[in-house]
Amino acid sequence: MKETKALYFRFVASCSLLIFVFLGYTVKFYPRSHWLTGFDSSIRHFAHHIQSPTLTHFFKGISFCFNSSTIIIITVLCVIYFIYQHRRLEAVWLAISMALTAGLLNFLIKLIFMRQRPSQHLIHVTGYSFPSGHAEGSLIFIGCMVLILWKLIHKQSIKWGMLIFSIILVILVGFSRIYLNVHYPSDVIGGWLFAIGWLGLTYPIFEHRRFIYEFKGGRYREK
Repeated sequence: MKETKALYFRFVASCSLLIFVFLGYTVKFYPRSHWLTGFDSSIRHFAHHIQSPTLTHFFKGISFCFNSSTIIIITVLCVIYFIYQHRRLEAVWLAISMALTAGLLNFLIKLIFMRQRPSQHLIHVTGYSFPSGHAEGSLIFIGCMVLILWKLIHKQSIKWGMLIFSIILVILVGFSRIYLNVHYPSDVIGGWLFAIGWLGLTYPIFEHRRFIYEFKGGRYREK
């Protein structure tokens, strides 16, 4: 990866993490601040206004696809596939990203902020609210896959189709948590910000290691 591109990723990551810290500080110490409650209330009101049996089933399905059990199974299958294809760097990056951030760090961060979830959930949930594990985990998983596959896919139309579909899916996952009333919108934004920060900081490292692996004649092969 060119140094300028790496700096761009790190800049975006730094900005995302700074905003995450600011948002988390507000959630922790000023939960009744006008701008925070106004932001959360406006989006929650919209989600409540559009509720219908069909949309409820749809968003329950979207949320289920990225719950902890499902995402663990999908991640393990992808890691096994990458190892089978002799793409161990990809397997390690994906495994560490999901286990460390979407798993351990998200749990620990929730304990720091201890924000209670909204009441009257449409599905059963436990634990604290900020940041959203679904929003964070889905963006990290999808982001890792997009960044990995971007190098392996050569047809531009497929690349951009994949990117657009991924963005839509990430947004749907995040909104599903608001629609089902298990997270505040600021929880979802917090999860996305942390995920962007992680991807922006670790992707240049992954790319650098992959370059070294290729340069030394490793078994990595672009198809």
